[in-house]
Amino acid sequence: MNKLIIHMFYILFFVLPAKAQETWTVNRCIRYALENNTAHRNYQLNVKREKLTAAQSKFDLLPSVSASSGGGMSYGKSVDQNNDYTNTEHFSASGRIGANLVLFEGFSRLNRMAYARFRLRAAELDRINHEDDLAFAILESYYDIVFYTGMVQIAKDQIEISNYNLKKTQAQVEIGLQAKSDLLQMQASLEKERLEFLLAQNRVEELKYNLWEKMNYKIEQGNGFEINHHTPNVNENIDPVSDSLFFEFAVVSPLLKKSEADRLAAEKNVAITKGQNLPSLSLNASMGSGYYETDIGNTGNIVPLKDQIDKNMSKYIGASLSIPIFGRNQQRTKVKQAIINKEQAQNNYDRQKQQLYYEVANNTRELRALRAKCNQIQKKLTANEMAYEVALKKYAEGLINIIELLTVKEQLADSKSELLLAGIQYEIKSRMIDFYKGERFWK
Repeated sequence: MNKLIIHMFYILFFVLPAKAQETWTVNRCIRYALENNTAHRNYQLNVKREKLTAAQSKFDLLPSVSASSGGGMSYGKSVDQNNDYTNTEHFSASGRIGANLVLFEGFSRLNRMAYARFRLRAAELDRINHEDDLAFAILESYYDIVFYTGMVQIAKDQIEISNYNLKKTQAQVEIGLQAKSDLLQMQASLEKERLEFLLAQNRVEELKYNLWEKMNYKIEQGNGFEINHHTPNVNENIDPVSDSLFFEFAVVSPLLKKSEADRLAAEKNVAITKGQNLPSLSLNASMGSGYYETDIGNTGNIVPLKDQIDKNMSKYIGASLSIPIFGRNQQRTKVKQAIINKEQAQNNYDRQKQQLYYEVANNTRELRALRAKCNQIQKKLTANEMAYEVALKKYAEGLINIIELLTVKEQLADSKSELLLAGIQYEIKSRMIDFYKGERFWK
């Protein structure tokens, strides 16, 4: 029994809490956001709406069919089949079915179908483009947490070093080898590092809330949220050429494809508007019949329903032609506005292409600059580590004062934080370059 109690105690206090901690990679955070982000949901709904519009544009090519019927009871005087007035009540009913088929409408229906198809394509690309934007927004928020988590660790390491130096200095003060002012100065430095540690911890929690908002992640679930970060790897082999990378990405860029779909839709809208200046031709057909209690046969009785349907049957077939002549210049104005919209769509496409070209060029430049920066900061960090070791020995021998020692120590901490930041920036830029190459890394 005692062994069972001990085993249950172990499960409750060690195994279950360990399982409660969830490790979240950046790719997992992105996938979660794409499934739960409310703004992204709107883009998905836009696609559904455009799908319905595109489907309806195809149904518009079919003829329209309608049916009508009516009936009623008449009271008072009425005219019978002999043109005599009778004072009675009688029932009558009629029904009709008709169809209308547009044979020609300036090709506007075909153009509307193509227009709806381009609008659907634009909506789908808009959704993909927002997916990409959301993925990189999550990426940046995630690495903000990684950076400040690293800052927490750096501050923690500094505190451990300061605690060690403080105990060592305190022992030297007690035997008269160091001044008490050095001890107080070191104590003040330690308290400053503890404050920086708390501030970094608070910043991590703040950034988690920022990330959770983008992910639509419930705050009450956050107790088990742990990020999975690693030391960024600066790859010397990545050296992209901006021009070739741009042409490679331009082929698959959802942003450029969306602008192209908007331009093609604008062209079709011009054709639709011009088509409204042309004549329209439609074919109409209908048939109907009725039943009347006043319809009396030779026998003096009301003609039966089935006989009246055949007897009263009427059929119609015809065509109608509509020619626009003058509409107060409204149609001409609409055509000019549609042409301007097409020119704006073309200009937007050219502008997006230009912006993308410089974006790719700048990101490849920044990648090379960050790689050189990381290498240089690493050399600086190595020098700072050696300088601190030397300064620590000099301080123990009384060759430098406490201010000089703390200055070297702070320079060491600054180099660590600079290397951490540069490495994270390099990681983000390398992910961007991979994206330009067609790799959607969160898939």
